Amino acid sequence: MKVSTPIAPTASEAVASAKVRRTRVFPQPLRLVLGACLLGLAFISFLSFAWFTGELLLTGKRSAGFLALGSLVLFGLCRLLAFLNNEKLHCSLCHGTVLHEKRCRKHASATRIPGLSHRAATVASILTTGQFRCMYCWTSYQLKK
Repeated sequence: MKVSTPIAPTASEAVASAKVRRTRVFPQPLRLVLGACLLGLAFISFLSFAWFTGELLLTGKRSAGFLALGSLVLFGLCRLLAFLNNEKLHCSLCHGTVLHEKRCRKHASATRIPGLSHRAATVASILTTGQFRCMYCWTSYQLKK
């Protein structure tokens, strides 16, 4: 009669569990939240520009034209400030820019909002959950400890 011994994990299972990356804390959370808010405000101002332009074309109201123009100026200002802020925010592991999308190859599991970009999914994740994943290396980050 053979006595069974407990099965120990194989070497490949031990290596696979060791490769699981822990959530890291992002070193500049305030700049990241500021950049996400600026990009979110730019998106909202673009939508309001489209809305007020349509209202101007359909009704001919002069106030809709001023609101459309103001929304366009706000969009440009938010995008400029976001560009200046976000080009210096890098992933500490792969050194990819977090909120400044480049033409580099994205991770296979990177999330994307249909019709928008990977950056839009990152902005939505930052503003709603306070954490995000790098679109280039899929490292998980949180904004505070």
